[in-house]
Amino acid sequence: MERRKWSLTASVLERFSRQLALKEIGKAGQRRLSRGTVLVVGCGGLGCSSSGLLVRAGVGRLVLVDGGLLEPSNLHRQVLYDEDDLGRPKAMAAADHLNAIDPTAEVISIAEDVNGANIGGLLVGVDVLVDGTDSLVMRHLLNDACIKHGVPWVYGGASRMTGMCMTIVPGRTPCLSCAFPGISKGPAQRSGPLPVLNTLPSIIGAIQATEAIKLILGKAPRPGLLVIDAWDWEARVVKVKVRKDCPTCQHRHFPCIRP
Repeated sequence: MERRKWSLTASVLERFSRQLALKEIGKAGQRRLSRGTVLVVGCGGLGCSSSGLLVRAGVGRLVLVDGGLLEPSNLHRQVLYDEDDLGRPKAMAAADHLNAIDPTAEVISIAEDVNGANIGGLLVGVDVLVDGTDSLVMRHLLNDACIKHGVPWVYGGASRMTGMCMTIVPGRTPCLSCAFPGISKGPAQRSGPLPVLNTLPSIIGAIQATEAIKLILGKAPRPGLLVIDAWDWEARVVKVKVRKDCPTCQHRHFPCIRP
């Protein structure tokens, strides 16, 4: 993919002035963000929050993938949408709202489900994948694909009052299978809608966006699984070690994806 050109125009100076003033970013970092490509898989609560913040941060290209249509029950937590979007493909509606935030950003919408057959192609040219899915089954697929193709990714989860986030860099950090060993990769089992506090996806999505920005800028990820209880205002980092017997990152066994 051709990278967009970045120049220090008056509009760029004004839009990103608060970010350019940060020593951790500055002009060089802003240029790197403008040349970055992030794949967001899932345009629900997590994906809406993370993608909105990434566009506002100046990430130059976002690829949004989601095969779902917007439903009324989504509106309480999926902050990019409004009632006019009901019934529309989420990926397309999200792209329209992101383009309204920054028309210079390149936002590509793909209104289809991610699976073992198409994930490899979606990762071509991607710097970071951000997880906006809602099941560990799908996240194991993302983990398999990212480890196989060497793409860093940011896991995120939000359920009831508790959220989690973990940054995974192939060859440098533990992977999702190291953190959640023994999780079935078979069909997802769920009875009814997943309960969730409406503020929680935005909290976790903001952390995911921060981690994606840091990866694009070349900052080493902090190890561990961040767990946040939004209701009781508690946070902790759970240590995760590379498992020598990990089937994914150590033995490179990828049952969720096709060769």
